[in-house]
Amino acid sequence: MEFGKDSSNDMRTDAPADGVSQEALTAVNKAKELESAPANYSEHGLTCLSWNTCPFEPAKIAVGGYSMRAVIFTCENGKWREELQLGGHNSVVHDVAWAPAMGRSHHQIATASRENSFKVHTLKRLEGGKLEYGGTVDVEVSNNQAIWRVAWNATGTVLATSSEDGNLCLWRKNFVGDWKCVQEIPANNISSETSVFQRI
Repeated sequence: MEFGKDSSNDMRTDAPADGVSQEALTAVNKAKELESAPANYSEHGLTCLSWNTCPFEPAKIAVGGYSMRAVIFTCENGKWREELQLGGHNSVVHDVAWAPAMGRSHHQIATASRENSFKVHTLKRLEGGKLEYGGTVDVEVSNNQAIWRVAWNATGTVLATSSEDGNLCLWRKNFVGDWKCVQEIPANNISSETSVFQRI
């Protein structure tokens, strides 16, 4: 479940593991179902979702699931439609994270699927709030552990990944544009690392 921005309603989206129903999008403050919920969500067997938080673009959401790829939906004139499909995985997409734009000319979306790598997708921002697929980078992890979760910091410059062994890694782009792990925190030390992002 995740709350998303909307110009007139507080919107909530649920991602049940066995797919999604027409009740997935709800206007919480009016406690009613949105009539324009994407009918083809169920085609992807939705398992995860992440909202675009940019206030200057139409409402957009990235979803992942059993289709083994992430898909972007956008809301135009009160109707949801599929806008883009991102680079695919070899198994179920278990997590997706849309980075805060923070003035960049592009969006970044990270996805994970219990492989020993994660993907960072780039979307070019066009006029009128439209997006154009800009490519996907597959980032392999050195410990050969399956990546379960991904999350961005507040500026979209640091990506955190958690693996099956419970370890946490923090990633940043270097000056040539490659994603590098800048800090790795073993599972037994995570509880003591309360200000990790502040030190990166």
